[in-house]
Amino acid sequence: ERSKSKVFVEGAGLEEVNGTYIQGGVHEGTPMYNKEGVWRGREEVFRIFLCTFSNGNRSWSLSIVPKGKAPGKTTDIDFYECPVSYGKGGGLGSPLFGGAADNIIPNKGWKLV
Repeated sequence: ERSKSKVFVEGAGLEEVNGTYIQGGVHEGTPMYNKEGVWRGREEVFRIFLCTFSNGNRSWSLSIVPKGKAPGKTTDIDFYECPVSYGKGGGLGSPLFGGAADNIIPNKGWKLV
């Protein structure tokens, strides 16, 4: 479920990633969404962000990005990812919301990493 400034994750196989993500920060020109939580006994920030890989493929990622590090690096703890192509049907980031089609956070097609 999405709104312009929030993303709601539910039903994930990893209970820790479920919850409300609040828009905050930008990565690759696209808004990121953040949720504070605990992972393996440590306070962390879970993030949903768009990432371009070295081969040019683009995917949405749900990861923990270490404090002080940029998203989309090998230091991330990645949980789920979803190719940009799953987001073409409309939603947050679509032209309706003032974004480009590639900026849509998909509501299906997410795979455990």
